[in-house]
Amino acid sequence: MHSRSICLAVALAGAVVVSACGPATFTRKSVLWEPYEAAESRQQKDNVTVDISFVDQLPPSFTVRVARCDQYGRMIVDDKGNPIPEQLTLGTNDQAWQKVAITNGTENVIRLNGVVIRLFDPAANQYPALTFDDLRTELYSKRPCPSTEQAMNMFRVNKIFDRNMEIVPGTTTTFWVAFKPASRMMPGLWKFALYDVPVSVDAAGRPTRTTRFETRIAVK
Repeated sequence: MHSRSICLAVALAGAVVVSACGPATFTRKSVLWEPYEAAESRQQKDNVTVDISFVDQLPPSFTVRVARCDQYGRMIVDDKGNPIPEQLTLGTNDQAWQKVAITNGTENVIRLNGVVIRLFDPAANQYPALTFDDLRTELYSKRPCPSTEQAMNMFRVNKIFDRNMEIVPGTTTTFWVAFKPASRMMPGLWKFALYDVPVSVDAAGRPTRTTRFETRIAVK
């Protein structure tokens, strides 16, 4: 990333967000992410249906306006003492996002605390799903500012993957899931996977049978 400023710039899918010290511009090689086979985006196994959508642009609810701060976390104000607002985006261009909808057609509750969600790059490196707390920690590391917490509270309108999610029988839960790979620029065949999805449990709620879902993403 080439910038005219040493300040932090947060961006997603090529959209520049104003930094704490003023606007910054960047350029990067164009990379195309697309499903390897469209049919893999919707899968049904053992009475569980999973719809997977690769996200190349997050919706407006992932961008909020909060008070700007400098690199030391101090609020920046105008000559009248009023806070100067800036746009802040939860997702950054070093992350990969998916939108997942799981429909539970089984007779048991599907608890995501036992489900393994991974992203694999073409070199077979695997990356775990980021929770809302993980995203908060990352955003604070880039923007140590009091208004960051205000932004995170506003971002809660978006349902982000949480290990405590439960999907009761006969319902569908839709959520966003983010990963931070070593590089989104790596061309080749990527894989998004959900392992150990419980399709039957014993009287104590322990899984007796699980299934898995995988979809491939072509990066070029």
